[in-house]
Amino acid sequence: MGISVIKTSLLALTLSSALGCSSSFSRSDKPSENTILKDINSYAIASCYTFLTEPYLMDQGDAFASAVLQRSQLHPDELTGLIDAVKIFSEQNPLPVVRSENLADGDKTLPVLFCTEVIYDSAVRTEIDKLRANYH
Repeated sequence: MGISVIKTSLLALTLSSALGCSSSFSRSDKPSENTILKDINSYAIASCYTFLTEPYLMDQGDAFASAVLQRSQLHPDELTGLIDAVKIFSEQNPLPVVRSENLADGDKTLPVLFCTEVIYDSAVRTEIDKLRANYH
């Protein structure tokens, strides 16, 4: 499902170009390092949601990723390494679980926590750092 992030993002960028719209920044504008990092981290987290099994979260991740691309200087063709690292993280790590006596089955998975923590994975962080270097 993570591939739909790229397809949706490309469609959004194509439509905005055709309609004469532009993202918040042109390549000549230099966003702050904090803005660049926020956008890359947000895209990684959004991508993570697209690899989950819950349709609602997958859809939200796709929309979130599209919104990040529309407001930033990030380009879908530059994000392949990041998407691949997030996918591997998602496939190789279990969702965190909280145990509660109030729940009928005693377990509740925490996909939001899982995707928020994807940016701290070493392989994902390496891809984030590569992207940051490209935008300086």
